Amino acid sequence: MSVINQQVLKATTAGSDELLAEIAEKFLHKLPLLRQCVDFGIVNGQPKLIESAARQLKNHFVYFGAESLERLAQELETSAKGEQVESLEKLNLEIGNGVGELLVELRELMKLPTPSE
Repeated sequence: MSVINQQVLKATTAGSDELLAEIAEKFLHKLPLLRQCVDFGIVNGQPKLIESAARQLKNHFVYFGAESLERLAQELETSAKGEQVESLEKLNLEIGNGVGELLVELRELMKLPTPSE
């Protein structure tokens, strides 16, 4: 099953390859820092940092119609807000797995080489 909802993505970008490239570039640029913020927040008990990074991730996932990732990011944000630390690591791992799938699909859409090429 695809992580990216093609209909949502087409609506978001109005079918424009240039807009898709711009959205993807912003996402790829911000993704490592946002993931690091979540990891750092979990390790160092900083729920506000996790909450903020999860909200930003969620907003990026909306552009791609990645509803499962959007829901996970919302759960991460809510768990961080409620300081429910026991669920943070599990949610972060699930998001990491989903992001990996999203990146594969994004590379295919944009006809980018895989990291090993």
